[in-house]
Amino acid sequence: MITPKNLIYSNHPGEHPLPPKAECVLFDLDGTIINSEHIHAQALAKIISSTLKQTIALQQLEAKFKGYNDIDVYNSLELKNILPLDQFIESKNKAISQIIETYSLLDIEKIMAPHIRNYLIKLNNEKLKVGLVSASEKDVIINILKKCEIINQFKVIVSRESTALSKPSPSPYFMAMRLFDVTTNKTVIFEDSVAGTTAAVRSGATVFNVKWANR
Repeated sequence: MITPKNLIYSNHPGEHPLPPKAECVLFDLDGTIINSEHIHAQALAKIISSTLKQTIALQQLEAKFKGYNDIDVYNSLELKNILPLDQFIESKNKAISQIIETYSLLDIEKIMAPHIRNYLIKLNNEKLKVGLVSASEKDVIINILKKCEIINQFKVIVSRESTALSKPSPSPYFMAMRLFDVTTNKTVIFEDSVAGTTAAVRSGATVFNVKWANR
């Protein structure tokens, strides 16, 4: 397997210095800043149980749908004739919000990438343009960022609804760059999933593939 020239592997925030020309830093959410895949799997398990009358192990759901957006999950589960898409998304968002509300700040800290809050603060103090690009719905993103107490660290948030194409298309990252008015050669992206990393590499930006939150 050939590693693209713009791809770097990272084990913890701040392990590698950013390129000197960097002006914009974009982060994925699930699996990068916070290990919320388990939360998504819990919400999905509830829907599968109520609609398909099936029980699927959480680990299996996490592994199968890691990096998927809600539409891809919906299509994969073949729910079209059982549950309308908008109802599926609404039900999943509601379930995630309910699960997040049960988490204490200590619980949240346990699933956040180590030192990520301080790293975000450092980047903002250095006057870099910091944004978030996620395949999740915006309501879910906002709830998670608020619970993590890091929502003020992001000047731009690109969610699943923001672009017609989601990861592995680079469209969401191009959208964030346009909103920040920066070019790919001045952009750094932190990603963890295959789909997300593929999207990031295709954008032409410098990409850090991370396993921070998957402790």
